[in-house]
Amino acid sequence: MVTKNLTKREWKADPRGVAAVKKEAEGLRSNGTWDDLTVCLLSSLRADAKRQNRKLKIAELLTLCGIKHFELPEHEHKFKGRIVYRGDCIFDQFGNHVLFEDVATTPTSLVALNIALFFGCQDGNAVSLADAIQAFLQADLAEAGEPDTWVILPEELWLDTWHKAYPSGSKLVVRLKRSLYGHPLAGKLWQKHLASVLTSFGGIEMDLFPSNFIFQMGSHTLLLNVYVDDLTLSGAKHLHAQFWKRLRAHIKLEDECYIEASNARILGRGHRIQRGSDFTTLVLDMSAFAEQVVEAYCELADVPKAKLRNVTTPSLSEALMSDEDLQQPGTLSHVAAKVLMKALWLGRLARPDLCFIIGRLASRVAAWTKWEDKQLLRLISYLHGTTGLCLAATVNHHEAPQIHIFTDSDFASCPHSAKSTSGIYMTIGSTDFRFPLWWASKKQTSVARSTPEAEAIAMASAMFGEALNIQVMMEHLLGRAIDVVFHQDNETLLKVLATGYSAKLRHCNRVHRVNIASMSEQLESPQVTAVYCKSESQIANGLTKVIPPAEWPHTLAQFGLTASSDGPHLETAVAALAEANLAAEVFAGSCPKGTRLVSLISVAVRSSEWRWDWLGSVLVLIVNNLVVRHDYQLTLYTKVLPQKLQKPFQLGCYAMIHRHARVSCGYHRFVCFTAYLPARLGERASVSPGYDF
Repeated sequence: MVTKNLTKREWKADPRGVAAVKKEAEGLRSNGTWDDLTVCLLSSLRADAKRQNRKLKIAELLTLCGIKHFELPEHEHKFKGRIVYRGDCIFDQFGNHVLFEDVATTPTSLVALNIALFFGCQDGNAVSLADAIQAFLQADLAEAGEPDTWVILPEELWLDTWHKAYPSGSKLVVRLKRSLYGHPLAGKLWQKHLASVLTSFGGIEMDLFPSNFIFQMGSHTLLLNVYVDDLTLSGAKHLHAQFWKRLRAHIKLEDECYIEASNARILGRGHRIQRGSDFTTLVLDMSAFAEQVVEAYCELADVPKAKLRNVTTPSLSEALMSDEDLQQPGTLSHVAAKVLMKALWLGRLARPDLCFIIGRLASRVAAWTKWEDKQLLRLISYLHGTTGLCLAATVNHHEAPQIHIFTDSDFASCPHSAKSTSGIYMTIGSTDFRFPLWWASKKQTSVARSTPEAEAIAMASAMFGEALNIQVMMEHLLGRAIDVVFHQDNETLLKVLATGYSAKLRHCNRVHRVNIASMSEQLESPQVTAVYCKSESQIANGLTKVIPPAEWPHTLAQFGLTASSDGPHLETAVAALAEANLAAEVFAGSCPKGTRLVSLISVAVRSSEWRWDWLGSVLVLIVNNLVVRHDYQLTLYTKVLPQKLQKPFQLGCYAMIHRHARVSCGYHRFVCFTAYLPARLGERASVSPGYDF
């Protein structure tokens, strides 16, 4: 959900803005937020407090207005007025700043929310939502030990009689009775108030996941997930109405709604449930927010949306990085953080395919170069073409669920620090039906000296960060033991964990040695196992490195990403790649490792799988050598290439991209050319027109 903030001049000039602010003020007054009968001049209040030796807390109120759901069509826009407490500028009766020592709150996490959604997708269960009405205003300041809190009202909040009694420009104060938005203690007081109500009728807050309350209602279990004023209830469907009715007697709530076929929003993420007799699928949709990320980039970078190319992967290969790119400062360094923060929220909630490159770019914000400009453009171009991608989470009703955790690392992958990147993808379900709970792509904080060490760091982050906590919570909800299975594609690490020690890893610092010993100890439990998986089955692989275009459709399928009805580009791109990949596997797989240009033709011709239309693969290498040696312009070849050679030439590009590690021509820069050429041929070639693979 995107809200566009309006300036005071803008909302005062719009009748809808004025009405929204007026409605908010009337609501606050009817709720008894402040006491209009205590109105007086600020100077008089201070004088009385000094004389009586009273300790005051005084701050101003601000009137704000914004347009909610701004990412949606205009008819769905909603003007929302806000009146907030200036918590950054609180004074006492002497004009000194007032500081608050403990203002911490513990809202729920995204992992806990996803667990609640999984529980609600179980057979016979449901998920329902309700928002607390003016949540912070439901906590009383006097009961919290803050009775002498006063606020300065702006003139647009004055009563009509005050305009007659006081001259314009006067500072009028009233006593604040409710915990208004912006007050340093507002979140804490609301959380304490809500928790006291929930525990009063049997709710038990989970220690491992704060702000998640479990209710035992007969033989059934209900789970309430609380994110500030957003309440999500999961459990037996026939108990939902009863629960909300009971809670509404103590807490002001809007009417509840159920997540079914409609696109119900939680934290700005759309949710749709498609139920079947054998399984239930939850679709997580943030396509509207993805459009907002693209528009934010285009506005900040001054790039017309029409100039964004259609690309199939979100990142460029770092083999294309040049010294010039790293030496020149980037032109977007001043706006990069704004774009990346929006993209990061998208990646964390519904788009794991974006997480690796976002993390890589975020680590370079303070040292932004021309290369990062190119990578950011690539990311936004990819996002522009795949805004309709949604994450599909599926629950099988006939199999006992297991927690499957895929961990991977790309050893020394960071070209700037030689640090490895950890990738974690955690699901619950069976092998064929996955419900994603958590995913992460993060640069490791220390330099690993070997692949097993880097893999161990990634696996420890998953095991002790979330996996064991999720296991405990799921066992509580489902009332049975839950197995945890770690999928690891490094056999050496699995052998180390089986023994709990390796002399070759004795150089590791104490933290990593403890991690290895602790993981080995956890794996002694019959409910926690680690199994070997092939690299092509390692889902976390897409969170650790740049994936070649030919393998990207497989990565999307592993993540569980699917195109929604409003995603116009993805299906075309995937279909085009699928045909090329199949033929490329046959041809490139027949070429022995280390084959060079001078022997490629004879090797390919002797292969039983040789087809003459793969002559384009050889032409790619020949032409690229000319480009590298003589710096010819790429556009020249696209113009002079005969029409009949365009399609085999393009398919040759796919083969070389897909197996560039197996076929060496002595020039690593050939990847740049083979990735660029199909775009130049796209308008005339019959395969995937208009796409830059």
